Amino acid sequence: MMVGIDYSMQAPAACVFSDTPQFWCAHQRSFPSLPSLTTTKISLTEVVPRAEMMAQALIQWLRNFPDVRTVYIEDYAYNATGRVFHIGEHAGILKYLLWLSRYDIVAVPPTVVKKFATGKGNADKNRMTSAFLKDYPTAQRWHATFFPRTAATASIAKSPLSDLADAYWIAKYAQHTLTKK
Repeated sequence: MMVGIDYSMQAPAACVFSDTPQFWCAHQRSFPSLPSLTTTKISLTEVVPRAEMMAQALIQWLRNFPDVRTVYIEDYAYNATGRVFHIGEHAGILKYLLWLSRYDIVAVPPTVVKKFATGKGNADKNRMTSAFLKDYPTAQRWHATFFPRTAATASIAKSPLSDLADAYWIAKYAQHTLTKK
């Protein structure tokens, strides 16, 4: 059983990859009707309390899988722009709380995950999400729930679907590396 975490400020997501993938995400909305997805509704706006709340919720969800002791998390995109310091604060709080909870943390470069999922290390969100929907067809039903007003016209690579796709590929990559050894 492997865990992949795509950690962001808006919609962090995680996937426990086993026979049937299980997903978690934090979002401004909750999605109770989706099987195999647990959602934590985000209501806080201040950076540090929000980061702690999301990290604690993720760790609480991980406790449903007592055999999991190692988590794979997407490493920083070092060419990123924008609110990179805020992203670092969020990820730092998560990593610290995971460490306190005695999880081992393995950081995987985004280019490695993208190449594993699509064959291209510079794949964009659309390509990653398309590959996810092809590899895990159950998620195709999620699109209408996540984007009820725009399902016909919206790009498929919107949050939280793109975040769940990244978490899935990180977990699947972790499983792949484990079976290679």
